[in-house]
Amino acid sequence: MHKIIKTLIFFIIFIIPCVSEGNDYEIKFGYFENCCDMKIIESNTIPMKYRKTGFRFGYIIKSKSDMNFKEYSIAYPPQKAVLGENVVALSNNRTSLRGSTKQARNGISIHRHYFDEGDPTGHWRHEIYLNGKLFKTINYDVVSSP
Repeated sequence: MHKIIKTLIFFIIFIIPCVSEGNDYEIKFGYFENCCDMKIIESNTIPMKYRKTGFRFGYIIKSKSDMNFKEYSIAYPPQKAVLGENVVALSNNRTSLRGSTKQARNGISIHRHYFDEGDPTGHWRHEIYLNGKLFKTINYDVVSSP
């Protein structure tokens, strides 16, 4: 009986979370209507507007069960970006930009990004990691803004 209880506890703690983890979160990617609110306009085409304009793009992740989680992302621009904080040079003359690890509060994480002068337009890729595992890859295009 003792062995059955240990097996059930192991199953509940380790196996069940691994099986359902990918379906436990919702993600919305696009640009924010206002810099500091939670309303996101979902889009895979992002206009190139600089930080000084207040423009922000990014994503919102929500845990369906309101559980907290840790997340970070890595962005891959189409060509070498201006070197700054959190930028890693890759061997193929491209860069990746890693965001800091964030702890979600009340099961929600909002990640806002911005562009600086020198950031390239073109096809970007964003890898989003939840609790240390790749959760989703988002491909999007950054286009010149009128």
